[in-house]
Amino acid sequence: MHECLYDFTYIRSLSSSPEFLKEMIALFLKKVPPQIDLLESTVLQPASEEPAKILHQLKPSLQMIGCHQYLPECISLEYALRSGENRTALLPRFKKLVEGARLCIQQLEVL
Repeated sequence: MHECLYDFTYIRSLSSSPEFLKEMIALFLKKVPPQIDLLESTVLQPASEEPAKILHQLKPSLQMIGCHQYLPECISLEYALRSGENRTALLPRFKKLVEGARLCIQQLEVL
């Protein structure tokens, strides 16, 4: 079994309402899977700014849901892309981020 990849501390600091928590989880589950799919499909497109934009949009979602272990990599990959680093060399890091985000999504879907 995998470790828990989410932490609702931040969401609960905003509101103690169970309905608010459910809404935030639903929003994450609606917004993040398409972003992950798009990130995966565009990461190797030369000169595309889309992956960096997606990573930038993904950061607050990961932070909100408390998926802290993947937030630093998300920030680092966005910076690497904007700095022009070789995308092929970054693929293992992208793969790890995508796998982690998908695992977090799976954990949230069964709540």
